[in-house]
Amino acid sequence: MSDTRAPRTLGFRSKSFSSLQEAEAAFNEFGNRMERAYQLLVSDITLIQDVLTGTAAGQMLHWDTVTEKWVYTETGEIFWDDVNKNLGINKSTPTEKLDVGGNIAATVGYFGGITRT
Repeated sequence: MSDTRAPRTLGFRSKSFSSLQEAEAAFNEFGNRMERAYQLLVSDITLIQDVLTGTAAGQMLHWDTVTEKWVYTETGEIFWDDVNKNLGINKSTPTEKLDVGGNIAATVGYFGGITRT
């Protein structure tokens, strides 16, 4: 059985144009698509470099909905101490497994409560 699927393209199909302006518009649209693909590729490469190199030990990546990209937390916002396995929230040097600088709000659920130690 032979493969009858059409070959993959970059969204630009062979077409007869009725005018030079129509051909130019199609060519410009193709160029715009290629530019968007290039920008996505550059963005992905930059993210991979940032993940591999980091900016400071303990910083964590998160998705920023304002800038619509992955960014590192500030060391005082959320910090992971990989040596001691401690997590700091509003603490850049956590000394406990969970070290929070500020008030904590908790809601008791139906499946249990909060145990104080």
